[in-house]
Amino acid sequence: TAIDLGVHRFVGVAAGSNHACGLNVSGEVICWGERSAGAVGDCQNDQFGTDYVTVKKQLPNNETSTLRHVRSIASYNQTTCAVTQAGLVYCWGASDTGLRERDAPANCATQPAQEQLQSIENVSVGDQFICARSTTGSIFCWGRNQELQLGSRIDEQCMPNESTSCSRIPRLIDIPSSSSTIATGKAACAQDN
Repeated sequence: TAIDLGVHRFVGVAAGSNHACGLNVSGEVICWGERSAGAVGDCQNDQFGTDYVTVKKQLPNNETSTLRHVRSIASYNQTTCAVTQAGLVYCWGASDTGLRERDAPANCATQPAQEQLQSIENVSVGDQFICARSTTGSIFCWGRNQELQLGSRIDEQCMPNESTSCSRIPRLIDIPSSSSTIATGKAACAQDN
């Protein structure tokens, strides 16, 4: 089915369960589809819109601005993350099991763990967890850890009254730092050079 996305020229695309996002040549992210859980990242609470929208980021003063200078995007289910040219990670959409900072709005692009996630090369969104690879080849993962997706046992519980193991803090994965590619789904894999 052809989707009318205006005059945008895209260099990348990522699809979640019921939404998709495209990275245009200007470095902006355009999303469309189901808007529940903030999956389109426009900082609006409109659950019923049908048009494509430009992803916005949350500023410290609760204002918003367009997320710019993005070089790559990745999606899974209702969560999407982007990496900027400066190597920063922004995520929006579903936030259960520690995917973003506590109280971060789901419908805006926000930075998880700003201090730890610097100089990031690429990001991969899995089933309730996220992994990011730095320019030095180190891999950090955070979110759900019920099946040890984060590479080691973690006793932290991110959801009140639930026994789901997870981490809001990106954990350094103990593998050789020469890994060049990461892929996630229900599990995570890294490809060595």
